Formats: sequence, structure tokens, C-alpha cells
Amino acid sequence: VLLQIFSYLEPLDLLRMSRTTKRLRSILMDISSRTVWKSAFLAMGALPPIIDGLSEPQYANLLFDSHCHGCGKPATRYIQWEIRMRLCVEC
Repeated sequence: VLLQIFSYLEPLDLLRMSRTTKRLRSILMDISSRTVWKSAFLAMGALPPIIDGLSEPQYANLLFDSHCHGCGKPATRYIQWEIRMRLCVEC
């Protein structure tokens, strides 16, 4: 039932849900939830294709979470696609 409900959420919502409890993280990071993540990305419309070597949750984190992956600073806009990280100017 949860996976069916989750299939209506956007990738950032799934990412945020996965960070609320260990149980939800376990469910959403499991390989069986991959279809939920794929549905969420398809519903978003035209997005760049998922980069080889990244899972759907990792891609959602890179694309939609605004925190610097180096220091945690909020509101970081720039994605360094070559190294698959979102970094602030200082990092």
C-alpha cells in the first residue's frame, strides 16, 4: 500500500520521506522501490537522463536537494556534473 501511495510523489518528496525514519529509508532505498522512483521521475516531464552509476535516489539528491555535498551549506545552486556533486563556491 505504501509503495502505491509513494508512486504519486515527486522525486524530492520521496527523498525527503526517506530521510524521516529508518523504516521509510529502508523501504524507499530497497531495489523493490525502483519502480516508484522511476514513476516519480517520469511524472516530472523532461529531465536529463539519469547518469550511469547513480541510483534514482542518488540522482534525486543531486538534482533536487539544494545543500552543498561538501560542507552542507544550504541553497547551493551549482551542480558539478563531471564529479556528480553539488558544491558551493567555497568548496
